[in-house]
Amino acid sequence: MAPTASGVAFMVSQLRGRWFMLYGSFLIMSAAGATSIFAVYSKDIKARLGYTQEELNTVGFFMDLGANVGVHAGLIAEVAPPWLVLSISAIMNLGGYLMLYLSVAGRVGSTTPLWLACLYIFVGANSQTFSHTCALVSSVRSFPGSRGAMLGLLKGFLGLSGAIFTQLYLAFYGGRIGADTRSLILLIGWLPAIVSVAFLGTIRVTPATKQASTACREFRAVRCLLYLSLVLAAYLMVAIILQKRFSFNSTEYGVSTGIILTMLLVPLAIVQREEAAVALIHETSDMALAEASVVDVATEPTPQPEASTSTAMKNPANTMVRTLRSLRPRPPPRGQDHTILQALVSVDMLLLLTASAVGVGGMLTAVYNIGQIGESLGYPQRNIATLVSLVSIWSYLGRVTSGFGLDTALVRHNLSTPLLMFVVLLLAVPGHLLVAFGMPGSLYPASMVIGFCYGATQPLVLAIISELFGLKYYSTLSNFGPTVCPLGTYILNVRVAGRMYDLEAARQSGAGGGHAMEGMIATCIGVRCYRDSFLIIAVATAVAAAVIVTLAWRTWEFYAAQEDMKEQSGDGRQGIPRHRAHVVVPDRCVNNPPLPTKMGELFLNTLPPPPPRSRKALLDLFNDEVDLLQLSSFWPPLLRLPITTPQAKPCCSCCCCCYRRPPPRLAAGPSVPPRHVNVPFCDDNRERKSKGFERAGRSGDDRDDGRSTAGMDLYSFRKHEYYGDNMDDYGGGQNHRCEQVDDMRHLLE
Repeated sequence: MAPTASGVAFMVSQLRGRWFMLYGSFLIMSAAGATSIFAVYSKDIKARLGYTQEELNTVGFFMDLGANVGVHAGLIAEVAPPWLVLSISAIMNLGGYLMLYLSVAGRVGSTTPLWLACLYIFVGANSQTFSHTCALVSSVRSFPGSRGAMLGLLKGFLGLSGAIFTQLYLAFYGGRIGADTRSLILLIGWLPAIVSVAFLGTIRVTPATKQASTACREFRAVRCLLYLSLVLAAYLMVAIILQKRFSFNSTEYGVSTGIILTMLLVPLAIVQREEAAVALIHETSDMALAEASVVDVATEPTPQPEASTSTAMKNPANTMVRTLRSLRPRPPPRGQDHTILQALVSVDMLLLLTASAVGVGGMLTAVYNIGQIGESLGYPQRNIATLVSLVSIWSYLGRVTSGFGLDTALVRHNLSTPLLMFVVLLLAVPGHLLVAFGMPGSLYPASMVIGFCYGATQPLVLAIISELFGLKYYSTLSNFGPTVCPLGTYILNVRVAGRMYDLEAARQSGAGGGHAMEGMIATCIGVRCYRDSFLIIAVATAVAAAVIVTLAWRTWEFYAAQEDMKEQSGDGRQGIPRHRAHVVVPDRCVNNPPLPTKMGELFLNTLPPPPPRSRKALLDLFNDEVDLLQLSSFWPPLLRLPITTPQAKPCCSCCCCCYRRPPPRLAAGPSVPPRHVNVPFCDDNRERKSKGFERAGRSGDDRDDGRSTAGMDLYSFRKHEYYGDNMDDYGGGQNHRCEQVDDMRHLLE
C-alpha cells in the first residue's frame, strides 16, 4: 500500500505543480484565439443575417472590443481564485457563441437585430480575457525569471489557435470549407469551454525555487517547449500548403488533425521530467536544511537598525523633509510598482496606449478583413482559409520571436523594448502597402508580414508595462494595453475601411458591375475596394511608430541603467541564467584585506582590454571573492591567465586569496545548494598544497615533487591543485584528494 500511496501523492504533486500548470496554460491559450478566424465565418453572418459590409465590420468591432477589454477580468483576478475566473470564462464563451450560432442557423427567429448579434459576439469574445488573464498572470508569476519567454510562448500558442481551429473544423465537419461555416461557430463555442473546465484545479500561482541550478534547468526546459511549438507551427504550415495544393477528404483531414493533437500532448514528457527534478531538489533541500544546524554558516554582516534610527534622531530636519516629500503625489520611479491610477496618468502609459491603439488597430483591420479582401481580389474560398491560417501561424512566430528576443538578443545588443516595438511597427507598413496595391499573389506575403507584426506587438506591450510599472498590479495593468486596441480598430475598420468598401460597392452596383448577395447586399470587386483605406492605415501605422520612438527616447536612460545593473550583478536579463557558480566566502581576508582589488587590477591589466562595463563588473566580482574559474566562464581570456607573478602568493596559511580559493570550511545555509561549498582537502594533502601555493609565486621554482609551475596557466594549475601530482590520472582514485573534489568539479562545470 505504501508504494501505491506514494505514487498517488507523486501524481497529485505533478498535477498541481507549476510545470503542469504551464502546460494547462498552453492548452487554454491554444483554444482561446478564435477571434483571429472571424474572416472564415464572417461571410455566413453577412449573408444569412442580411448585413452590409459596414454592419458586418460593426459586428467585428464588438468582437474585437470583447476580446480586448479585460480590465474587469484583471480586477476580478486580483481578488478571486483562478478556478472561479476560468469558470466565468467557460460560461460566457459557451453562452455567447452558442446564441450566435443559433441566430445564424435561423433557430431563434427569422431575423436578428444588429445590436443583438453584437451582444452575442461581445459576450463570447470577452470570455477570452478571463482565460487569458488567468493563464498569463499565473505563468508569469510562477516563472518570474523567464518573464519574456513565458509571454512569448503563451502568446505564441494563442497565435496558433486560429490555425488549430481551422484544422479541427475541417476534420470534425467534413472539410466543407466555404460551403457552410455555421458549424465553425458552434465549435468555437464548446471547445474552449471544455478546455477551461478541464484545468480548473491546475491553473494557480506556484512559487519557484530560488536556486541557480534550478534557473538554468528552467531555461533549458523553456527552450525545449519553444522547439516543440516551432515544430507544431512548421507542421501546420506544411499541412496548409498541402491542403491548398491537393484536395483532401474527411479521412485525410482527420489524420492531419490527429497529428496536431499528438503534438499538443508531447510537452507532457517535459512536464513530467521537470516535476520529477523539482521533487528531487525539494528532497535535497530538506536534507540540507536538516544538516544546517550542525554546519558552520558563512554569512555576510547585516546592517544594524539602531544606527539608522540614531541617525534619524540626530537629524530631525531631514526626517521632516522626507515626510513632507512622501506626502506629495509623485509617482514612483520607472521600474517600481505603480498603483493603477499612477500608471494610467503617466505620460509613458499614454504614449504606449496611443501607439497600441493606432498600430495594432491597423493590423487588426487587415486580419479581420482578410476574407473580404481575398474575395474582392478574386481568391477562391479555399485560398481565403489558407490566408487566415497563414496569419495565425506568422502571428505565432512573431509572438515567440519578440518574447524570446527580450531574453536573448536584447541583452547582447543593449536595445530597449520600446525600440524593438518601433522596428515591428515600421515593418508593418510594407504589409499594408501590399494590401493597398493588390498585386497578383501579394496577399500571401502581406498576410505573413501583418500576422508576424501583429503577433510581435503582443508580448512587447505586456513586457513594457511590466518593466515600467512593476508586477504588483500586473493582472489589471496588463489588460489596459489590449483595451485601447478596439478604439483604433473601430476608427480604421468601421469608419474607414468599411465605409469606403460600401461606397465603392454602391458605385459598382450603380454602374451595373456589382454583384448582389441576398438580393440587396452589394459586394465590391477589384483593387479599389481597399486601396484608399489601407493607404490611410499605412500612414497611421507610421505615426504610431513615431509615437513609440518618443517613448523609447524618454525611457532610454532607464533601460541603460537596467543593463548596467544586470551586467554588474552578472544576471543578465531575466530568464538568461549565467552558467557560473556563485561564491560565498568571509567578507575579508584577515591577513591582507586589500589584496583582492590589487590582484583584480593586476590580472585585468595582463588581458586584452575588456569593455568598460565588463571591467567594472569583473572588479566587483574580485571584490566579492569570486573564484577565477567562475570569472573565466563569461570572460574566456581569464582561463589562460599565467599565475607565476610576484604578487601571486598566499596571504595566509588557510587560503589563497590570489586564486580566490576560500578557507577549508564547509559553508552551507538555508539556500540550497549554497553559493559555494568549500572543499576540505585531506590533512595529509593540506601542507603539500600550502607549499605549492608559496612556490607558485617564484617563477621557475620546482616543487617538492620535481614538477614546475612556471608558465602554467590557471586551468592547469587548478587541475594540479585539485588532483594532486598525477594530473593524468583523472578519476583514477588518487590518494591525495578527497571525495568532495568531485562535488566541486560538478559545481564549477
